[in-house]
Amino acid sequence: MVFYNQSAMAFGRTEFRRRWGDRKLEDNWRRSNKARVSMAQLGGQDDPDQEKKDTTAAVSNYKKPEYYLKDLPLNDSLMAISDDKVAIALLNAGRAYSERLLDTERATQTYESLISRYPQSELVPEVLYDLYRVNKDKNGARSEVYRQRLLQQYPTSEYAKILSDPAYYEKKMAEMKLAGEKYRAAYEAYTQEKFNEAISLCSEGLQKYPQDQLAPKFQLLHAYSMAKTSDERSFRADLGIVIKTWPNTPESRKAEEIINFLNQKSPELKVEAEKVIAAELYTKDTTALHSFVLIIMDQSFNINQATFDVISYNIDNYTNKNYRTEGTLPNNKYIMITVSGFPDYPQALDYYKKFSAEKNIRNPAGKKMLTFIITGDNLKILNKDGNPGRYQLFFMDNYLK
Repeated sequence: MVFYNQSAMAFGRTEFRRRWGDRKLEDNWRRSNKARVSMAQLGGQDDPDQEKKDTTAAVSNYKKPEYYLKDLPLNDSLMAISDDKVAIALLNAGRAYSERLLDTERATQTYESLISRYPQSELVPEVLYDLYRVNKDKNGARSEVYRQRLLQQYPTSEYAKILSDPAYYEKKMAEMKLAGEKYRAAYEAYTQEKFNEAISLCSEGLQKYPQDQLAPKFQLLHAYSMAKTSDERSFRADLGIVIKTWPNTPESRKAEEIINFLNQKSPELKVEAEKVIAAELYTKDTTALHSFVLIIMDQSFNINQATFDVISYNIDNYTNKNYRTEGTLPNNKYIMITVSGFPDYPQALDYYKKFSAEKNIRNPAGKKMLTFIITGDNLKILNKDGNPGRYQLFFMDNYLK
């Protein structure tokens, strides 16, 4: 019997954990929302708790539409996360069909579904390689089609290089081994307080292995060594390279933690560093059309009220002007009220000088507000950068001084 087959039981436990994770032994273990299922939901008697005063939000009431909408991805960022999860699930399903069930056709269908639904996914080269590999023995012609697609559409991918050069994998492993040895030597030099030697070894590692997975570690160790031999500005510069070049890595998060600490310790250096970054991002152009921007550094602020206050100011002071006012919430981080329609730069600057956020915006809680004027090109960069305080430093240095 299967209950006494230790191999089957072990496989079952592994599969359960892979699919569901570690779950406590409890009722409704498959439900992500552990709220108790009431008798009313099952068609029986009403739950006594329902007779009490209902103080829960609509999202906890299964009879409300919001209950079913609360976890839906309703903006671009959440949709992107959802798409990534579905793509990864399809990749794993395809591999399960090919490697565990040995079902080439279902594996091919699943992989093709991933490509057709998410043609821009970074997983596509890997999927094409799997399609080539899965079909190689049973359908050589179809396998060759996938091989050609991979080589033609993604010639620089790791998987295309594996197909183009049979020895590529061995070369890659040898290179990774050399990079590891170089990093160990640099780390040992650092621990022995041979900081100049560590800096030199890290620089060599970054030059020889810029695409290796150890590259962010080389850069972070370089920064640590610079902190021992140079000034804080150089240390910050190295940390900034880690954050900019390898975002969303453990090394970049560590660099961010250190910079946040340094910002509290030396706020004047933070301003100096922000100005340097802003000068690289933005361009001054007094010949281009500018818009006036009001930033409220609190996404929970009443955006409709703030927009109305700006419109009221325009009606009272610029009755004959056809200014357009729009309120947005960039990346759900802060409120941006934009006034556009200025015929030239001088009139936009004049509007900025006359507008007082403290007088014209109802702000009893004293939320932080910024104002500036900005060109369309710089506004696109600001929306991508997501740091209005950084642009304001650029504005003050380049437009007001």
